[in-house]
Amino acid sequence: MRKILIIIIAVIIIAVFAVNLTGFWPFLNRPINYLVAGAPDKSCQADSDCKIKPTQCGYCGDCGDAVNKNWQQYCPFKSHYFIVYCKTCPPYFARCVEGQCQKYIKKQIFDFESCVAAGNPVMESFPRQCRSDDGQLFVEVIIENLNDSTQRACTQEAKLCPDGSAVGRTGPNCEFAPCPGD
Repeated sequence: MRKILIIIIAVIIIAVFAVNLTGFWPFLNRPINYLVAGAPDKSCQADSDCKIKPTQCGYCGDCGDAVNKNWQQYCPFKSHYFIVYCKTCPPYFARCVEGQCQKYIKKQIFDFESCVAAGNPVMESFPRQCRSDDGQLFVEVIIENLNDSTQRACTQEAKLCPDGSAVGRTGPNCEFAPCPGD
């Protein structure tokens, strides 16, 4: 009787792993991931310790979470050969805040106002300029009164000056402002 029970258990274990080859068991990945890998490690000392990584196993690729760069998920059961993203993931970045990795959405920067709203530094020039984290330069659009009833907006082009600064268009004819030292 004991031999039969051992044989049945062995057949069940072999069947589970054989069926895994067809991809029927990925729903077991999540609980096994938490048992083996543990909850995602979010500890950090600096921003460089944090990374956006997937934290779940499954058919839909998750957008990830901010975790310690050394933490590894564990998904023993085969999923499909490809990941289906069931939702669109915004651009995330990770930062270390009070010893914990935190996930933030990158703000989309497309003009001077959105550059300032994202917390980037503003250069006190005329017109004012804002430089984004990725180095893009945005120049403030200035609307000047030509007379009491007419206003004109200048385009947001910038002219790079020899000293490395940039100037925007200004005045009634929307001409580039002079470079410093001109």
